[in-house]
Amino acid sequence: MLKDGAIVEYGATVISNFRKKYSGDLCEDFYYEIKKVIPKYEKMLIALNNIVGLMPENLRKHTEAKWTLFIDTLLGIYKWYVNLYEAREFYHKGANYIKIK
Repeated sequence: MLKDGAIVEYGATVISNFRKKYSGDLCEDFYYEIKKVIPKYEKMLIALNNIVGLMPENLRKHTEAKWTLFIDTLLGIYKWYVNLYEAREFYHKGANYIKIK
């Protein structure tokens, strides 16, 4: 599992270098790895929510607070990074068609 702090750090790198065109960097590697795991975490979250619904209330609240919220937050960070990276890539593809200053 990738650490959310590292993803935020690489996201900040993408933001600060948004207009620079480069490839083969760790930001790109992170993008491909994160994009692969998002569907797996989404499936895990669905399965967990199905199981949590069957738990007694005290265990359900604990599981939701400890695991469901964690996975949901991680998914949000992963999706943020993927969208940010794709926006930068789209920006550079668009720069070939329109003059961007």
